[in-house]
Amino acid sequence: MYLDVLADSCAILAWLVHVSAIAVLQKSALRRTRGPLLLLLLVLLSVPNLVITLMIYSDNQEYLNITEPLGFARFVLVSARTLPLLVYLLAFAFPCISDAGYTLYINTADGSPLIPQSTELDTGEMVAEDGSGCVSRLFYLWLTPLLRRGQRGELDRPVDVYHLPQKLRTSVVCRYFHQCWKACRRPAVVSDGQDQWPRPISRNVLTGTWNSHYQEPLELEGDVGLLRVLHKAFGSRYYLLGVLKVVVNMLSFAGPLLLSSLVNFMEEQGAPVSTGVWCTLGLFAATLLSSVLRNIFVFEVSKVALSARAALVSAIYSKALQVSSSSLAGFTLGEVVNLMSTDTDRVVNFFNSFHELWSLPFQFSITLYLLYVQVGVAFLGGLCVALLLVPLNKFLASRILSNNKHMLRHKDSRVKVMTEILFGIRVIKFYNWEPHFTQKVTNYRNQELSHLKAIKYLDAMCVYTWAALPVVISILTFITYVLLGNQLTAAKVFTTLALVGMLIFPLNCFPWVLNGILEAKVSLERIQRFFRLTNQDLQAYYALCLACSSCLCRLSGVVYAADREAGFGLASQEPWIQHASVRDNILFGKDYDFDFYQAVIEACALSDDLSVLPNGDKTEVGENGVTLSGGQKARLALARAVYMDKDVYLLDDPLAAVDTDVAEHLMQKCIIELLRGKTRILCTHRIEFLDKADMVVLMENGTIVKTGRKKDLQQTGRHVTVVVRRVQCFKMFDLNLMKYRLVGVYKLDYSPVLTLIIHIYLLRSPLSSVQTFASNNTNSDVRFYLTVYGSIAAANTVFTALRAFLFAYGAICAATTIHNRLLDRVLKATVTFFDTTPLGRILNRFSSDLYSVDDSLPFILNILLANVFGLLGMLVVISYGLPWVLVPLLPLALLYQRTQHFYRHTSRELKRLCSLTLSPIYSHFSETLTGLGTIRASGGSARFEEESAKRLEQNQRCQFLSNAAMQWLDIRLKHNCVCVCVCVAVLLSLSGLVGLSLSYALSITTLLSGLIFSFTQTEMQLVSVERTEEYSTGLPTEPQHQNMQLPPAWPEQGWLEFRSVVLAYRDGLPNALDGVSLVVRAGEKVGIVGRTGSGKSTLFLALFRMVELSQGRILLDGMDISTVGLAQLRSRLAIIPQDPFLFSGTIRENLDPCGRHPDQQLLDVLDQCHLSSVVSRMGGLDAEVGERGKSLSVGQRQLLCLSRALLTQAKVLCIDEATASVDQKTDRLLQQTIRDMFQDKTVLTIAHRINTIMDCDRVLVMHAGKVVEFDSPAALCKTDRPGPPSHPAHPAPAVKRSTFT
Repeated sequence: MYLDVLADSCAILAWLVHVSAIAVLQKSALRRTRGPLLLLLLVLLSVPNLVITLMIYSDNQEYLNITEPLGFARFVLVSARTLPLLVYLLAFAFPCISDAGYTLYINTADGSPLIPQSTELDTGEMVAEDGSGCVSRLFYLWLTPLLRRGQRGELDRPVDVYHLPQKLRTSVVCRYFHQCWKACRRPAVVSDGQDQWPRPISRNVLTGTWNSHYQEPLELEGDVGLLRVLHKAFGSRYYLLGVLKVVVNMLSFAGPLLLSSLVNFMEEQGAPVSTGVWCTLGLFAATLLSSVLRNIFVFEVSKVALSARAALVSAIYSKALQVSSSSLAGFTLGEVVNLMSTDTDRVVNFFNSFHELWSLPFQFSITLYLLYVQVGVAFLGGLCVALLLVPLNKFLASRILSNNKHMLRHKDSRVKVMTEILFGIRVIKFYNWEPHFTQKVTNYRNQELSHLKAIKYLDAMCVYTWAALPVVISILTFITYVLLGNQLTAAKVFTTLALVGMLIFPLNCFPWVLNGILEAKVSLERIQRFFRLTNQDLQAYYALCLACSSCLCRLSGVVYAADREAGFGLASQEPWIQHASVRDNILFGKDYDFDFYQAVIEACALSDDLSVLPNGDKTEVGENGVTLSGGQKARLALARAVYMDKDVYLLDDPLAAVDTDVAEHLMQKCIIELLRGKTRILCTHRIEFLDKADMVVLMENGTIVKTGRKKDLQQTGRHVTVVVRRVQCFKMFDLNLMKYRLVGVYKLDYSPVLTLIIHIYLLRSPLSSVQTFASNNTNSDVRFYLTVYGSIAAANTVFTALRAFLFAYGAICAATTIHNRLLDRVLKATVTFFDTTPLGRILNRFSSDLYSVDDSLPFILNILLANVFGLLGMLVVISYGLPWVLVPLLPLALLYQRTQHFYRHTSRELKRLCSLTLSPIYSHFSETLTGLGTIRASGGSARFEEESAKRLEQNQRCQFLSNAAMQWLDIRLKHNCVCVCVCVAVLLSLSGLVGLSLSYALSITTLLSGLIFSFTQTEMQLVSVERTEEYSTGLPTEPQHQNMQLPPAWPEQGWLEFRSVVLAYRDGLPNALDGVSLVVRAGEKVGIVGRTGSGKSTLFLALFRMVELSQGRILLDGMDISTVGLAQLRSRLAIIPQDPFLFSGTIRENLDPCGRHPDQQLLDVLDQCHLSSVVSRMGGLDAEVGERGKSLSVGQRQLLCLSRALLTQAKVLCIDEATASVDQKTDRLLQQTIRDMFQDKTVLTIAHRINTIMDCDRVLVMHAGKVVEFDSPAALCKTDRPGPPSHPAHPAPAVKRSTFT
């Protein structure tokens, strides 16, 4: 025996030396390594000896008796040997970095001087977890500075949170994912010595100046299975965590077994005290170790899921930059954005569900075996009922999967329509189409809700069957056991109840886990289909979509170009403007060169525009440039292309949206002079510039008709004219034509059913308590108590069913009400709101936030209510059986309250920051998809990919810390729960209801932590309700009053008067209209001219009350339009807006969305606009125009918008550059059509082509928001008085006489 003590003491000493050696290594340069593999093998050799020794000592009571100190000391020493062994194995699986020689602070990452330790650094300058030791990682002590900052209310910005650990940084994860993709595409052997998680290229990621470009671009295409790549990238680490999951599951069964031993100890007379002590210590150790390991498992799984999310989001963005335009045409913008948002989230949730998929059946099997050990074959009575539910569960799962597919399809359609509504909100308000599009979105939402309702009721069926099953199993097991002639004892009853109680979690969770995996399967297939799209062949060809002509954009033309890597300078026909400052739009990622920048500003005639902006070229422009006029957007896009300083320029009609003087300035100063020495291809309808071209290309119906000099091409007709200015060798560009709020709000929406649900919870909570209390008295009258128990169980199942289905009904009511209020308020919002709010932020309310309202919030709220009332019932039972337990519970409750109070402020702010940083990712992705042509042409894909990675990194930081904060709370709650069990066990001798109290104490361990967790999760999910409520109640809305005395025929004449009208788009901006006074007679045709930004389009916005006047009045037939309802006013006016916006759908739906006109009338107006041949070639009125009208050229879209106006019977027609993108012959025909159709109506026409307004009765000349001249064309021709400068370089009369002659 003395030799055994000596051997065990030497073993402990050896372990201490080994641990000390490891500690020394931790301070060396090799601190990250796990040591040689041989050392691990030597350690594992000692495991069998240790296990066998422990088993022998445990079976021999001599070693477990405290009265035998020598034997007990041997057992303690052997047990102590297991501790360093477990620590070593845990550290080997999850290596830690000691604090010595390493710092949390970011400053050491770039070699800057260390800040003294006495100075407390900002949390935004610290790195999460990497500099922490094992104790700090185990209890999340590294998170304390952030939690303290959140408690102080100073966690306001995303930059205030920690940086990600090294292995979770987006650059590291993406590089490794790309390596795995390549390995799956062409199998490659990676040497064992290689670090499979390579270090980032640059540590400048911490300072925001990092560069995440890869060594070579990854071609994400082909038959590479996405699941296979994810398996290769994250499988090994993820499966290793499964071993930890097995250990946690095994430890969870220690509670019921030790409970049985403890109850037997209390019932046995003369049992040794050491047995009770060991049972109590074992209960403490098993519960503590289980909670710690479970916490580690959950946090490590969240890290893997976070890495997978970074890889998927980055890969989808990268694929969108590579995919060919023809392949991408099969996806709408909303569908592609949904791939990055909803589908990616569902695939990532798979990581949380997969281990549960095998773990839950494993727990179920072990529990059944332990039941067999307790009650023998009697457990089969309850098991048969469970097996009968398997086919039902399979049927429910298949129906849930089918409905989920249909729901996602309708959700895609709804998000797509909402995207188009937000893009075309001005058109919708101009035409008073809000009711129609509200109904359209509502129809899609109703279809979505019909499937969501089916899913919720099917889920309710799952919840009902599996929640009621443990009660049914208990009663059937006890009845069968008694009928077999056995005698029920307290130990068997409470052990059986504890084991059956353990069935609740796997049986309740399995349907949800299965549903999550099925959803992930559907989403994975959708993402896989996107990855299989064909990439653009950038090695041999370069896409010139939106470049040479709209024909190439609409068909499948490709153009070969030498030295393609340099890229092109592209100014597309539809200017793409980023949501950034004017300067950032022009620089487009290039360095700021003051001299060249100023030259570009002057050449593109932007000096005057910048001078009137509040912050000059640092003024932020709205999304898609909504705060700029059409001409300003065109010149800004041209300036961006010029600043790129490329060798080849593709200019797609940049002169269409500007007036004649500015067009001449752009042609001479920019295209001819500043771009001298460049190859320039200019597509234009302005024939006056043809003589400046080296070669003219005539195109018609997508084919080249003729090429040559201007003198060789006298025919202009309706051809698209391509002008090439070539001063370098033409072989450089070889052209080949190919074939073509809050809790109160949510409770309000639940009000019909929430009160009833709470009453049901209150009824259910005491039921389970009565069940176990009755079971404790089975020895006195088994038949009586089993009858009572069975009756209560039957009532329990009824209330469970009512709860499940009423909650599902309440969730549908809440989802319906919240969406309808949100949609109604958004469509009534002012235009200014849409100009100043990124569309991605608004779309986030209709996608991610509504998903929380539809699914996440009802789910977690259901769990919260179940935990609250279940906890109340358990506390009543424990207090009845063991009143003394209330003594430690009171301070424990205060500790719980303080812990969650310390946590909840930070968790709520982190959730808010997660939502805040999520919107920029989606808005940047949407912006990228819209401007793919420009990005590819300029060769800026790498820069945009880097920008996306930076935004993703910011969101990942918030997501990681939100997960860490939840585990910080969890580990503390679990330790508090362990204290509850120990307190109950210590007070065993004070009551005869030991088994009852202790069985509930075991359950309360999970229930208390579940309560706090579900409470904080509910509070976090309510942020989505808060965000939707913010829009539903706080948005500035347009006036909704109606004029009940308005005559039905108003306006009868079309007489219009502006009286001292002053208008500013927003406070702080200069007046867009400054004291405008004019009178337009009934039936008069008025042309409006002036340089871009002079206030021409603003006149129409004021007339339609898109922006309310600051001063003055506008009278229509003598009535102040401010006294008329907006719907009444806009329905009596007609407009052809400057941007020809079309909605996806048919030509009929775009012409007459409300269905008020017969088909023949629609065909007539198409013929009058010279579109009949185009429409018939496309397939008639039912032909699809594509997303935002991409099947039509810009000119054809303008003609279709003109057809809309011809359908109206308005007395006032406003035309805003409606024919800028059509050739001059078609323009003349259209002007004749307008004169004939609107002969007796008032027509206001904005035009830059003089011949468009030559036959107008009068011409209004605008400059800087003021009326300069207003007279007939003939009178203006006779007047040659000085006026404002026509463009920055050449002062000239307001309207030159030569223009009209």
